Amino acid sequence: MLQESFIFLERIGLQRERRIWQSGIADWDAFLGSRTIGKFSPMSKGFYDRQLTKAKQALRDDDASFFYS
Repeated sequence: MLQESFIFLERIGLQRERRIWQSGIADWDAFLGSRTIGKFSPMSKGFYDRQLTKAKQALRDDDASFFYS
């Protein structure tokens, strides 16, 4: 379930998270695998790709603090 959430990311609120889901992006892997996401600029998409890659590593490492910082 955590991998379906984007709200922990900087500048992602409930409304923006819903727009991500409505664009067909159901989880982190789908986000990372998409070239473009809705109204995200290429720079923003790259920023969030890096953040989600770090989030995936934190999840593998059982580092819950990553999601609350």
